[in-house]
Amino acid sequence: SRLVELQNNITELKDIVLSLKHANFKGKYIVATNPNDTITYYTQILSSLPKNHVFGSGTNLDSSRLKKILAKDLDLNP
Repeated sequence: SRLVELQNNITELKDIVLSLKHANFKGKYIVATNPNDTITYYTQILSSLPKNHVFGSGTNLDSSRLKKILAKDLDLNP
């Protein structure tokens, strides 16, 4: 379920982000795991970086998958 996935991903994320924070990382994060919106928000909170330093794929990945499936089913060029 999404809740189990969230719990597992937050455990891993916390270790990574806090390690980078302690190393004084000031770069940008690109989040590509699910549930993306929640993980992206949590990354920004943990990192204490400005919101414009943490990016999530949002629904782009899901939209891309749907587009590919529909194109295949309807015999269209995606």
